[in-house]
Amino acid sequence: MTRTMYDSTEPSKIPSGATMVAGYVDGKYANMDKMKTRFPHSKRISIAISRHTKGQVLDVEPNCCWPPEGAIFWCTHTMAGTPNNELTVYCNTSTWPQVRAEFHKHGVSEPNYWVAHYDGVAQIPAGAIAKQYQTVKNTWDKSVVVDFWPGVDGPSTEPGMPPAAQPEFEPFPGASFFHTGQKSPIIAAMHDRLIAEGCNRYQSSTNTDVWGSGDVKSYAAWQEKCGFSGNDANGIPGESSWVRLHVPNV
Repeated sequence: MTRTMYDSTEPSKIPSGATMVAGYVDGKYANMDKMKTRFPHSKRISIAISRHTKGQVLDVEPNCCWPPEGAIFWCTHTMAGTPNNELTVYCNTSTWPQVRAEFHKHGVSEPNYWVAHYDGVAQIPAGAIAKQYQTVKNTWDKSVVVDFWPGVDGPSTEPGMPPAAQPEFEPFPGASFFHTGQKSPIIAAMHDRLIAEGCNRYQSSTNTDVWGSGDVKSYAAWQEKCGFSGNDANGIPGESSWVRLHVPNV
């Protein structure tokens, strides 16, 4: 089951019957006091636009908290007292891979994601807990939200329930994650899987957690094994080939 959430810079424009609303705690559009007045009995979600401001959600986009590295500071410093799996980062689907790559780059566990893609489809993409899918100019935005939002509806583990299981395989971190010098345990895990799949094109067995030319050649061999060719077998991981590689979750 999913829920509907509204957000706006002006609470008076949100439908009066809304049971879930989101507002800002800082910046020129700070409006949580107005949200509380208009929606005293609704679930209210607080959004921060500065990496130095506490809130349930950090807005990571230009003119708010940008570049994405600010999300790392927010999670590890400003909100250090709250587990990352009870924090949420808001971003556009177009910058989502970049945001995720920043967490991988710094070795910081990822928060929940509320993503924006205005296609009018109320469907939450894999890996997110909410999707902003509709906007009405000068009025409000509309999102579809999971039935239990960690850090908003309660702790990441509901009372009496076991901790949520971690995915067996590492989610695709985005193509931009794979660049020369990138260091991550994800790359080391990928390295091992490529060798296991008979795609070893490495010239060295050192620094297996650092992306380099050996990774490009070995991954290109894997892409070709998967049936890709040309630019689709350029050695830079794509989501389809990555999913098929079954890189263990690290």
